[in-house]
Amino acid sequence: MRKLILVLIVLVVGALAGYGLWQVFRSVPAPSHPNPSGVGGVISPGIVSRPGTVVVPGATSSSPGVTAMSQKFGVVAPDPVLDYFVDKQSVVWLIRPDGQVVRVAGGRTGTASASTLPNLTRARFSPNGRFVLAEGKSGASLFSTASSTWQGLPVAVTDAAWSADSRVVLFLARGDKTNVLAELDPARPQAPPRPLLGVNVSDVDIIASSPEKILLVARSSAETEGAAWWVDLAKQTSQPALAGRVGLVINWNGAAGYGVAFAANKNRRGGTLSLLGRGGTVLHDLNFLTLPNKCTLISEERSAKSEELGQAHSTSSGQATSTEGAGLICAVPRDARAFAAAELPDDYFKRRLYTVDDFLSINLTTGDVSSLLNLEGLSLDADELRVYQNRLFFINRYDRRLYGLTLD
Repeated sequence: MRKLILVLIVLVVGALAGYGLWQVFRSVPAPSHPNPSGVGGVISPGIVSRPGTVVVPGATSSSPGVTAMSQKFGVVAPDPVLDYFVDKQSVVWLIRPDGQVVRVAGGRTGTASASTLPNLTRARFSPNGRFVLAEGKSGASLFSTASSTWQGLPVAVTDAAWSADSRVVLFLARGDKTNVLAELDPARPQAPPRPLLGVNVSDVDIIASSPEKILLVARSSAETEGAAWWVDLAKQTSQPALAGRVGLVINWNGAAGYGVAFAANKNRRGGTLSLLGRGGTVLHDLNFLTLPNKCTLISEERSAKSEELGQAHSTSSGQATSTEGAGLICAVPRDARAFAAAELPDDYFKRRLYTVDDFLSINLTTGDVSSLLNLEGLSLDADELRVYQNRLFFINRYDRRLYGLTLD
């Protein structure tokens, strides 16, 4: 009898522990992530060449209510969003999964687009907020905030990126000899794309650092190595940035000249988050773990005294790199042990893994760390973090709604 009671107690305790873990990392049906992790493309030395020609083919129950921009924390708009932009007048522009573009001003939401685009998988506002590039099952389209109209693009555009000055759309196109990095003028969306250079790589993220320089990041997984290259569009040259890193994910801020990179461990569990300096060299391994898409770099100091970041690495460039005045804000999974035990980044990007996050602000000059706000009791899995006008915005993966947090 005593053995039976002991077995029942063990089963009850195990069930409660399992339920608690499920609450933190639950696998629930959700919309597809706009940037799913995949297997890296085939890379060869010397990835750029002459371009050739382009082939042109025919909400949770614990979520707070909607709040105005002046309030400390809350939901910006009630509907799920794919991407967002905040202009100088504090007007928030959003694009929903159905292609509807809306604007939020003073807590009121209004429609900006006259039509919709169903089944969108990805959308990106230009850095100046004047255009939206959307990708979906029916192809790619461009929205102009000036004319409030959508226009289809004549070429297949996938995983595209805006140039740093919003002047062109950069994307990989199928060429007659190799893949071609091409550009498309949003002011003339029906004009043929202009080939820039041939690229011996596929399945990449394009990150614009400046109008003349981009970062190509070959997508990888917990099982495959990734790499990154700086590409000078004017000189048509490439230079390795990071190589031989399994599960490589990079978030780079061209204006700040810094970034963060994740690399998975060889045992396919957890990994390391590193701070990148100018040129993509590793400055520090950070002493907490999250993914780069859950971080944003800022230029102002917003941190208070805490612990040091971690052990610094020597840079290969031989040039001193200063982080004076720079800061980093990250959404960090509260259950660090469970997150480090996951197969990253695959579990997260393939939506086998959800997190409940705390928000940390890190002073990159001093290494001081502070908590932004006590959000205990809220289910927030933050993605696409950005700072506009002293306010942190992010998309919550649980309900795909946009949230805003005023920074002190």
